[in-house]
Amino acid sequence: RQGRSERAIAKIVKRNRRTVSRIIKRGTAVVAGAVAADWVSTIDWEKIKLEVSRGVQINILAREHANGKISYVQFCREYNKKFPDHPTVTMKLVHKPGEKSFFDYAEGINIINCATGEITKTSLMCGVMAMSSLCYGEFTLTQKRDDLIRSMEHAFRFFGGVTPYVTVDNQKAAVDQAHWYDPDVNPGFTDFANHWGFAVIPARPYRPRDKAGNESNIGVIQRQFYQEVRDRHFYSLAELNTVFWEYLKKLNLNVMKDWGVSRSDRFTGEKHLLKPCPVSNWELAEWRSPKVHADCHVQVLKKFYSVPYKHVGQEMRVRITSKIVEIFDQDLNQVCAHARLLGKEIYSTEENHYP
Repeated sequence: RQGRSERAIAKIVKRNRRTVSRIIKRGTAVVAGAVAADWVSTIDWEKIKLEVSRGVQINILAREHANGKISYVQFCREYNKKFPDHPTVTMKLVHKPGEKSFFDYAEGINIINCATGEITKTSLMCGVMAMSSLCYGEFTLTQKRDDLIRSMEHAFRFFGGVTPYVTVDNQKAAVDQAHWYDPDVNPGFTDFANHWGFAVIPARPYRPRDKAGNESNIGVIQRQFYQEVRDRHFYSLAELNTVFWEYLKKLNLNVMKDWGVSRSDRFTGEKHLLKPCPVSNWELAEWRSPKVHADCHVQVLKKFYSVPYKHVGQEMRVRITSKIVEIFDQDLNQVCAHARLLGKEIYSTEENHYP
């Protein structure tokens, strides 16, 4: 306190200068510890915990409440003492051969328009067999239902069959309303699933472990393929997918460290358990919900189709394909069907639909 240097103090007390330095630091730490102890008692730690649960980062809270009296590390240490993390208990999921597959999207690689230089973002659709981790993927321009369905059909053809159960993420292309226990799969995707013969099991919201095999393979692709082509420019979706499929061949043939065999080798044991693919792909359909007019017709895409008179005033479910317009009641019982009007004709009427 008198302002003497450590060297001068060492001469006065006849001790080594390093010993003097250590004792001075120890005294400083004791004083700092006392200041910290006083500071800790002034903080409303329950409020801090509430803010953290709302998503506020703890480094922001440290700046707001420490006021420069304590370091960020000490703030975190005190917080962790009061609210220690409890270990998370998980269950290992064991998948039977040929039972399930996972499908999900990830951010893709940009492509460049040669003429304009415009950059277009893409998405990576990844499909993985749950047991063997055999992987298929392709880049698409959107994550809409049409692109999702076509990509899944390509994946099933690649696998050589269909799994009884398919887990998808909660994107709007497949799921209308996400829910832990009773999610609503949209009718169009349900038709697609019925055509290919699998049951849809949406993953629970914010639970990526429900499709851990897919998340793992996407991570491998992002760490390997994305880095391999980081300095390369792609000018079309076809060019990007061609290069990616070459990489997938190597990925599926490479030996997996945890298993000592490749994905393709593991898939050999479950390939014969898959359900055969249908001969034709699913025809894309669009759904509408018009009301039956007083003249016994519903309006669909600016055309009018007749419905039995007893349904006048009711809301119907209409399924539109490239050739047929099918009309159902709210319980999805088919009421009637019409050839789709594509020319100048406006009305398609069956006389027996009138009273």
